[in-house]
Amino acid sequence: MELKHKLEKIFNNDYPGTDRFIADVIVPIFGNEIEYINDDLAERENYAEKAKNAGIRHIKYIGDLTEKNYNADNIALLDVTLDESKNIERSRVNIQQLIRSIMDYRQHLMIIFHYEDVTNRQWRFSYAYKGDSLKDTTSAKRYTYVFGRDYRGRTAAERFEVLSKSPRRDEDFEKAFSVAALSDEFFDKYRDIYADFVQYITGKRYEKVKNKWEEVKKDEPITEIFSQFNNDDKRVRDYIKKMLGRLTFLCFLQRKGWMNNDRNFLQNLYQTSLLQADFLDAVLEPLFFGVLNTPPEKRKEVFVKNGWNTDLVAEWSEIPYLNGGLFEQTHEDKLTVKFPKNFFQELFKFLGEYNFTIDENNPDDAEIGIDPEMLGRVFESLLEDNKDKGAFYTPKEIVQYMCRQSIIEYLKTHTEQSLHADIEDLINKGLVNHALQSKDNARTLYKLLKEVTVCDPAIGSGAFPMSILNILFTARQHLYGFLKESEPFNPLEVKKDIIRNNIYGVDIEQGAVDIARLRFWLAILVEEQFATPLPNLDYRIVRGNSLITSFNDEYIQLPDNPDGRTKLAKLKKELHQLQNELFDLNGNKKLQREIEIKCKILEIVKVQLGIDKANAQAESRVESDIFEDKKLSGKALKKAKQARAIEEVKSKSLFALNNLMTSLTTPATSLADRAQIDIKFFDWKILFSNIFDDNTSAYGFDIVIGNPPYNELRDLDELSQIRNKSSKYYEFAKGGRVNMFQFFYPLAIDILKIDGICSLITQNSLLAEDSAVVNRKLIFGTSKIIHIDSFPERDDVKKRVFKSAKMSVCIGIIQKVSNNSTDIPPYQFSVHIWEDKNMDNGNVLNINKTEIDNIYPNDLIIPICDNERWQLLVKLKQQGSFSIDAQAGEIDMTKYRPLFSSNTSFYRVLTGAQVQRYHITDTPSQGNLFYINPELLSLSPSRKKAIANPRIVMQRITGVDSQIRLVSTLVQGNILCANSTNYISPDKNSFDIYVLLGLLNSKLLNFFIKQTSTNTNVTGKEIAGFPIKSFGHNSDIFIDLVKELLKPSSDYHSSATENQIDNIVYHLYDLTYDEVLIIDPQTPISRAEYESFNLDAYGQS
Repeated sequence: MELKHKLEKIFNNDYPGTDRFIADVIVPIFGNEIEYINDDLAERENYAEKAKNAGIRHIKYIGDLTEKNYNADNIALLDVTLDESKNIERSRVNIQQLIRSIMDYRQHLMIIFHYEDVTNRQWRFSYAYKGDSLKDTTSAKRYTYVFGRDYRGRTAAERFEVLSKSPRRDEDFEKAFSVAALSDEFFDKYRDIYADFVQYITGKRYEKVKNKWEEVKKDEPITEIFSQFNNDDKRVRDYIKKMLGRLTFLCFLQRKGWMNNDRNFLQNLYQTSLLQADFLDAVLEPLFFGVLNTPPEKRKEVFVKNGWNTDLVAEWSEIPYLNGGLFEQTHEDKLTVKFPKNFFQELFKFLGEYNFTIDENNPDDAEIGIDPEMLGRVFESLLEDNKDKGAFYTPKEIVQYMCRQSIIEYLKTHTEQSLHADIEDLINKGLVNHALQSKDNARTLYKLLKEVTVCDPAIGSGAFPMSILNILFTARQHLYGFLKESEPFNPLEVKKDIIRNNIYGVDIEQGAVDIARLRFWLAILVEEQFATPLPNLDYRIVRGNSLITSFNDEYIQLPDNPDGRTKLAKLKKELHQLQNELFDLNGNKKLQREIEIKCKILEIVKVQLGIDKANAQAESRVESDIFEDKKLSGKALKKAKQARAIEEVKSKSLFALNNLMTSLTTPATSLADRAQIDIKFFDWKILFSNIFDDNTSAYGFDIVIGNPPYNELRDLDELSQIRNKSSKYYEFAKGGRVNMFQFFYPLAIDILKIDGICSLITQNSLLAEDSAVVNRKLIFGTSKIIHIDSFPERDDVKKRVFKSAKMSVCIGIIQKVSNNSTDIPPYQFSVHIWEDKNMDNGNVLNINKTEIDNIYPNDLIIPICDNERWQLLVKLKQQGSFSIDAQAGEIDMTKYRPLFSSNTSFYRVLTGAQVQRYHITDTPSQGNLFYINPELLSLSPSRKKAIANPRIVMQRITGVDSQIRLVSTLVQGNILCANSTNYISPDKNSFDIYVLLGLLNSKLLNFFIKQTSTNTNVTGKEIAGFPIKSFGHNSDIFIDLVKELLKPSSDYHSSATENQIDNIVYHLYDLTYDEVLIIDPQTPISRAEYESFNLDAYGQS
């Protein structure tokens, strides 16, 4: 029997015992050279207490796998016997602490976990090793396979067979225990199955065409099904996503043993069903809506009402009522949809190949299986237009880092500095140092952790709030023993408390909200011993456009300080009480409370609109009277029209509001139908009225965290553009090409408390681009920057933060200190520039706003360089005396494409790819050569003049992390420049064009732009900011060198000449040789050569 099948048979059964495991698993992979030790570590004083806390009876140190067998460090092999009464899944934190302490003296561990009575009990095999990353805040990482009856050993068997044939280096072990590889495999298969279901109904599927996802027609649609969805592709995709999401959720539930005590319930349900041809409507929907969403006492009634087989009620009696909303029946669920039976056959076969782990994996302690995070990744990736919306799935390690840092900074804000190092150890390492073991300090921190409020305003599928949940839960668990409480720590109630009181989220996509809620439910299920109805998260995680107040799918303006505020305050207090009570309700009480909450929200909106309506109508009447009588024009006319529009929207809203109120309170309609009415309303201050209480000083969230969308406003549909431009945050986002992330720093600052912490991951352009200058002014004017992490890498997939996108990003962690003051005391902050997403290597800059003001007073550019380079940057900047006027090329390649010709007698169109240093190429890396008849162009006189004369042309689009960012040459007249170039005309710049070309191509100016540029575009404003310095004496020799490089001679080697130019430029800017080495560590210029050079003498020779 080949090793893979032998291993799979072992892994799919009860633990075979230590001897058999060594003989059948360890020896075939590593050989039989084991240095046996056979020591029980649980009996040692330094491990005994931790072992007891972790529910461990014995830690048998079997021995070491010696270096003769593999190329990694020695690996210690441990056999751990668990206490029969302990649940290993609930002891992960304590087990991880124990492993870390054991690994104080070892680099690698392999650990078998099992119970004394192994019959029909799961067992585990873990590999642990020490990380060495600069940002690795834990001392050990652990990866675990779960084995036993009803578990799948396929992945482990396949990987261990590969490991047995490998050199068994450290990286081979990491591959064998890789969670990411399994997730990628699962996701790829899941996406294909999803596409099959969608294609069956619509005839279309998304495929990658030229590295971009496009919807491709493959077949004719199934008309009788597709027409029920009004032939709407998106409705079908959302329907399939929700169906697959529900089934995937049940895979986690059956792992818990709650699906009729059958860990393969879904697979067995399909195999034994006589209704496979109508499996969705006849079997799954009764399960979803008649059982999982219905209390046991009402199931038979629901089955009879829907015409379902009532025998199933008794058959499924062991399946719990879940509540929570995931299995509530929607309009789409009532449609008649039949799939060919092989679709579900393939789906359940696929799902049956994987182990599902209910607990969300920690990057430092991961179970090798499909964890709930996969639901988020699947959802966000299947949202095909997500990239159009600028949404990207944030890697778990980045999420954890941001969440930990935010909680740390929040705790530091409210505690003495003497505790700050201990707080970092608590959150990062799970250590309760001596100072935190005092009852008073433990109580102080525990109270802060209980009271913190955290919001993600673009929640996606809940990655950040889920990480916050795990961090708060773990920290409270670590501290609890030092509170001296009489009651034991209750994991289930603590998690519910955190979800109820600490975490909030908003997303514009209902599907994202559904998945986020689902992940929180799973987090609760992992702690439950017996199934109980899930809590309602409707007003903790909500759907809405975070940037505007909306009602009835319209932007609506509610006054910030309306009259009648006392009445509104009373209504909002009542609303919060209703929302809070809803959390624990189920059945008809839940439905009734949902209706009451919606009515209360509408009442509040009506009061605010009613209060404001008279004023709006009066203002509108005045404006319209003037408009009627005086025939207004210009701004006055615009203002009158706006006043009319405001009245129309409010009148329309009041009309819709009254209709909704009637629908919600009509007794003839069932409770369930009324409770499902969507009032399509969002407003921060109303839906989260407990957070935005005008009568308390605690106004706002303690932490706002997340990954906002990165798309440009102009790329949205017209209606979305109009809505977002109506946002009060638009004023802070304006400046150049508006990117949606630029709305979210203003939003975060607005909804934070004073002293609140903001942590957002955005495009790197936040730091330096002109388009984000208003964001930077707002941040510096209202907040303290604590630190920034910049990730410039775009090209290397393994290093960049977002695997699916070539994008430089940065993490900003700031603290709001004022609402509008610019009088913030001086402070210093750090900028870390990382080489890759793992934060393994990089540079750091320590800087303050005064230093930035001195160099960039108008733009407040935050450099991405270390302190040494910053000092040199300052020196260069202070020497610039000329500003260069550069413009983008006159030929828009999209607009003028119909005019392109191959006729070489026309004007050539020079693209960025054709521009090289000191010459142009006829064989560009991208595109072909094109020509345009100049008589067909409509250009301004200044453009025509520029085209007729020699000018400098530069590549406009270059890689942020490219070694050479500035690439320029000189072209003669009658050549056109594409918009992928910049050009500089002599008539607009009183500077010798050859001297300027030599400076632009110098290593010095290339170094200068790389310290601040965060954009692939080299903009005209960046060029205008170059420190251009005059020679102040004869520059003829410098010009001659440049002209020499411009010669078309193909056999001329230019490096020596360019080195001479660089040498002259270095001396022009008075650099020392050590400063030259900062710019070019491999400079061919020797110290002696450089220091003996005399610029004045050189210029006169």
